[in-house]
Amino acid sequence: MHVITRNSPSTFFQDRNGDTGFEYELVKRFADQLGVKLKIETADNIDQLYSRLGTENGPVLQSLKRDYPELDFAVSDQVESVDLLRMVDEQQIDLTLVNSNQVAMNQVYFPNIQVAFTLKNDLQQSWAIAAGGDVSLLNEINRFLANAKQSGLLQQLTERYYGHVDTLGYVGANAFAQHLQKRLPSYEATFRDAAKKHAVDWRLLAAMGYQESHWLPTATSKTGVRGLMMLTQRTAKAMGVRNRLDPKQSIQGGARYIALLIKQLMWAWAILKTRASSLPPKAWIPISGWM
Repeated sequence: MHVITRNSPSTFFQDRNGDTGFEYELVKRFADQLGVKLKIETADNIDQLYSRLGTENGPVLQSLKRDYPELDFAVSDQVESVDLLRMVDEQQIDLTLVNSNQVAMNQVYFPNIQVAFTLKNDLQQSWAIAAGGDVSLLNEINRFLANAKQSGLLQQLTERYYGHVDTLGYVGANAFAQHLQKRLPSYEATFRDAAKKHAVDWRLLAAMGYQESHWLPTATSKTGVRGLMMLTQRTAKAMGVRNRLDPKQSIQGGARYIALLIKQLMWAWAILKTRASSLPPKAWIPISGWM
């Protein structure tokens, strides 16, 4: 399956782990469901994208001029939305027009940008296919997207890529952006090593470390938990951590503890499933809530 898209944080991009992005993950699952190989091609601009798709007269900014005669703007196919947001963040330009999902995706990296106003009401994002008489692909897409919404896949991806917006807020986004650039690089290799050793996702470890201490190895709470992973003295001893303020020991101990919890939860869930028929219906209410 041949897909043409833009290279942007909200669609498709490559990071240290390979191909990723909200739209990429969605279309990759669609290709896997069809049992075909996915080929991604990126277009330099919107006009080129529509041209390659075989559809003329894609959306143009000039239509806004009719609704807002006083609006003065410049159009460029050499600058991406991320670049425009960076220029606003650095006060190189006063404002720019971008889609709301692109602002949400990049707010954490450009904490000085704020939404000034909305030009139009909410618009749905869509996939486009080349025009033609055969609608079999369109029907498969519609079925897949309907199932993705019903199964919770869309919500899962939305939470993964946009969930930080409501959680962090302006101040939190600013702090996270600084910590992401200045603190994480010092501990990423240790997170990866611990994750590989204990068979867990390194991003999960890093996220928990940030939640616990903002990746601060000397963090200490009033209750006595300490270190980057904020281990209690009892947990640290059980996980073989001698110095909780040593970031490497803290991360390794935290990874071992998380892996142990996951193993225990999987074991408990397996037992519950085998005994499901003998449990009264009301018992599943607190059980599902606990899981």
